[in-house]
Amino acid sequence: MILNWDGWIWTEQQGLKPILAADRRLPSDTAASAETAGPLELYRIPESGRHANMYLLRQDSFSILIDPSCQLPLDLQLKTLPLKPLLLLLTHGHYDHIAQADRWRTDTGAPLLCHRQTQAYLADPVLNLSPQFDRPRRFQAPERLLEDGELLPWTEAFSIRVLHLPGHTAGDCVYLVLHKAAADRPLLAFTGDFLFQNSVGRTDFPGGDYWEQRHSLQTFAGLLQSWPESMLLLPGHGAAFDLAAARENPWLEQGLQE
Repeated sequence: MILNWDGWIWTEQQGLKPILAADRRLPSDTAASAETAGPLELYRIPESGRHANMYLLRQDSFSILIDPSCQLPLDLQLKTLPLKPLLLLLTHGHYDHIAQADRWRTDTGAPLLCHRQTQAYLADPVLNLSPQFDRPRRFQAPERLLEDGELLPWTEAFSIRVLHLPGHTAGDCVYLVLHKAAADRPLLAFTGDFLFQNSVGRTDFPGGDYWEQRHSLQTFAGLLQSWPESMLLLPGHGAAFDLAAARENPWLEQGLQE
């Protein structure tokens, strides 16, 4: 299964590039020297039943799971994969993106972080849509609530910027991965269901708001004008896409014209 994951790697010398199929098995947990930190690694782990993407972001022994929808076997979690210390981030509170959040927390002891308006979705089956996928589910409260614009320190080299962009849900967030040497030029953007390559998340679910979404898209369309062409956008469903493809999204084009 691991060999089928999509993977990318980023180094200061070579930038971002795909990991070859033969290299997609995650390396063993070896501590980096004080002089040389390991590369940034990114893996997309698709959940086959609900077709949602879970992402694993790593540098050395530091790991982040974005949208814990998949449950890997315990031996892979705790033995094959060096996942501690670990953070769990939610882009939003729909069940197909949070289905395994509590189990990851139990198995690894990792804290869950989300925007404060996503907390209500965790506690309410009507908001998190769990009855439409499985059965009514309520999830544990997050260990930490995030605010728009907050900068999360992660490793010595990388941090995570929180962008609150409501519309699909009240708590939708996009997470930007920043290198400390170029904090205004994101490397990656985890967009959840806020933005796909050619579409956006629907707003007719409980908690959705079409007009909030339009405002969020205008905000995002303005931001990406100054972002580097080399950055990669990682949606909650489907394949990754680049900035050029994002700018051709008709929903963002509309935002740029308004």
